[in-house]
Amino acid sequence: MVLAFTDPPDPKLTVVHVLDSSGTQVETGPPQPVSGRRFEIREALGTVPDGVYTVTWRTVSETDGHVSAGGFSFGVGVSPAGAPPPPGGGAGETPSPSPLSVAGRWSLYVGLSVVLAAGTTGIVAFGDVLPRRRPILLAASAVAAGGVVAMIVAERSAVGVPLGSLLTSSAGHRLLWLAAAVAATSVAGMLSAFRSSRLPLILASSGAALTMLVRAIGGHASGLGYVWWNVGVQWIHLLGVGSGSVAWSGCC
Repeated sequence: MVLAFTDPPDPKLTVVHVLDSSGTQVETGPPQPVSGRRFEIREALGTVPDGVYTVTWRTVSETDGHVSAGGFSFGVGVSPAGAPPPPGGGAGETPSPSPLSVAGRWSLYVGLSVVLAAGTTGIVAFGDVLPRRRPILLAASAVAAGGVVAMIVAERSAVGVPLGSLLTSSAGHRLLWLAAAVAATSVAGMLSAFRSSRLPLILASSGAALTMLVRAIGGHASGLGYVWWNVGVQWIHLLGVGSGSVAWSGCC
């Protein structure tokens, strides 16, 4: 049995179950990728005599890490008409993000925006001597770091696999790149909190800007057509939040 998706599914984070009318599973192993067809997953089946079968599936997009799930029925030698509706109503859907996931993303964006704004404002408006730099940069660095940790924990919970399995998948690799970028930015932010000079502020603001780019590359923008245009637009959008904070800080 072959399942086709609109986003490339991550084989390591895809689960497919095929049940006969008595509820017995008839799949014979884990889903496998289809060679040369990155949008398809193959599920091997055992003996499937005539009857109606129900399929339930859950997968994670390799593009942006979003979880989708759904189900459908099919018949072998008989029509599946009249079969009980599969879980999820038969249509693939992306579950709503958990409160932890939402909080993590907000924390990431707020922390990075403040680090970018603080670093840039300190250089442009205050001659490298940013008022209250220590509490601002320490808090922003901690908020950004806490945000990426919350995102990883929320993703592991949504996918329902051990943390090691998540981090060795394609979606997990994107999270690891993001975590590494946030860690570097947070270190630069904490360094600039204790050193009143230009270089730490440049490193902190540049790190925040580059981390925003890593986030844009690892998000849904990279799964659409005109990938680099969409990623660029989203990156500019994220930079605009920090730039707005710079303008507000400089005039007020």
